[in-house]
Amino acid sequence: MAKSKPQQPKRLYTTNQYRNLVKKLWMNRPIFRQRTYLPAATPKLPDRMPQPFQTKAKKNKAKLAPYLVAAAAALFAILAFNRLLVGLLTAAFLIAFALLPALVKRKMEGQLLLGPEFNTFGTVIMGIAFGPATGAAFGIVMFIIAATVERGFSAGIPLSLVISALNGLVALPLSEKFGVVTAGMLILTAATIVGNGFIMIFQRDAEINTIGVVGSLFNLAVNYIVFSYLANPILAIIT
Repeated sequence: MAKSKPQQPKRLYTTNQYRNLVKKLWMNRPIFRQRTYLPAATPKLPDRMPQPFQTKAKKNKAKLAPYLVAAAAALFAILAFNRLLVGLLTAAFLIAFALLPALVKRKMEGQLLLGPEFNTFGTVIMGIAFGPATGAAFGIVMFIIAATVERGFSAGIPLSLVISALNGLVALPLSEKFGVVTAGMLILTAATIVGNGFIMIFQRDAEINTIGVVGSLFNLAVNYIVFSYLANPILAIIT
């Protein structure tokens, strides 16, 4: 009886498949990748941010919202009240500037007609920069403050108040036509003539009238210098 040949086990892979599998496993070794500098597999980024990060971003936006609203409100307030703030600071500076000679006059009892006054200068500046109404109001306030400091109240106060208001009213139209310096000197000259004329009508003392005329000429000369060197720079800053 002939012996049968033993059956060989069934192959799972063909020879070529086996070779390709071994080659693939060999090339994918970490050492092989490092030596041959094969590019590592790049992980695919998600199309959308994971939900926890999206929630955190929304929370940060919600926290920033009040600050954005506050910043916008502050900016609006600054723009809205900027003009008012500039006006108040300018008025304070001009009042302080005008009170310097007024304080000196207060020490010179009986000689109040001497020395310069800068009420008209401040009134003209305010009238040009902020309009006739503001200029007129400033002129009245400035005269009352200066008269209080100088202790210079007299029967001519009503006329002086009217003149101070008119100085502020006409400052802007005259400056547009003649320029700041010329307009200021025209206003001051007219106010001086009217004021001195009123004094001379009711004051018959020649010595007092002479002092008044000399003081007025000195005041005009000093104010011309002040208008020439300070008026345009101040207006350039506040307008």
